[in-house]
Amino acid sequence: MDIELTVIIPTRQRLNFLQRAISSVINQSVTGIELLVADNNSDELLNELVKAIVVQFETSTPQITFTYLKSDKANAAGVRNQSINLAKGNYLFFLDDDDEFLQDSIEKRLTAIKADPSIALLYCAAYSKIYPYPLLMYRYYEYQPWRHKDRLDIMSCTCIVINKQIITKNQLYFDELLPRRHDYDFCRRIVRAGLKIKSIGQPLVQINLHENERISSRPFAQQNVHKELKDKWGPAIDSSVYNYAGGILVWRKCFGIDIRSYNKLAEEFYNEFGVDLPLGVKVKLRLVSIHPFVFLALYHIALSLSQFYKNQMVFIKT
Repeated sequence: MDIELTVIIPTRQRLNFLQRAISSVINQSVTGIELLVADNNSDELLNELVKAIVVQFETSTPQITFTYLKSDKANAAGVRNQSINLAKGNYLFFLDDDDEFLQDSIEKRLTAIKADPSIALLYCAAYSKIYPYPLLMYRYYEYQPWRHKDRLDIMSCTCIVINKQIITKNQLYFDELLPRRHDYDFCRRIVRAGLKIKSIGQPLVQINLHENERISSRPFAQQNVHKELKDKWGPAIDSSVYNYAGGILVWRKCFGIDIRSYNKLAEEFYNEFGVDLPLGVKVKLRLVSIHPFVFLALYHIALSLSQFYKNQMVFIKT
């Protein structure tokens, strides 16, 4: 069977989520798929369990080619790079092990990126499911060169598909020095390289934000990301990093991972960066300190209004 595309699932310490992610791939309507599971667990027992999951699905789904990769890379960026080089397909779909592809996700994105061989990266809208909020949130900002001069508005790698031939030809790999925000940096370098980008407004993936182990649920202070990004992109990156780091505090409190008071969290932020919390983060922290549902409901409304305004502005600008 000819392999046209590869779905790359890096995984670490999330066996139950991994099975759900794989199931969302095998339920797609497209054939000629390689599913590459990149096992980044350092525990031999977990390695064996991941292998067993792959074998189980491989036995029951012969129409898909399964590839198991044991990766000892230090972080997700390195795992993704190993997977890119090993992948048999030219169109590479990324899927975090706690996320899901929705119905016809692969077919619709594959059709869109194949329609123009010069497209280097395509991203889609997403639904996000945020614990403990019961409703799905729609997230999408249409790609426009005038808006996205130095970034892309995507939620995670799960939203993107890349043309391997174009990406590797331009030596655009994930920066393995970055323990997080490597997806932001990767997309930013694709924009800077002037490569062609396309977006789809239909939600074709589901991003699950939860209280279990996630990169974004770890304290930002554990990772020296600010310096690496600032060295690469200059002082203009400060605002993005401050908002991202503040967001980590908000989500940790929302998920019940961090129960400290607003004042303690604000103090931690100041000690880490030498500046006060951004205004928007202050408001979110105050709201989530009242109750996660209060914050999430108002966040949902604000997000919807913001997206409606910004996506409407596309048509005005165009």
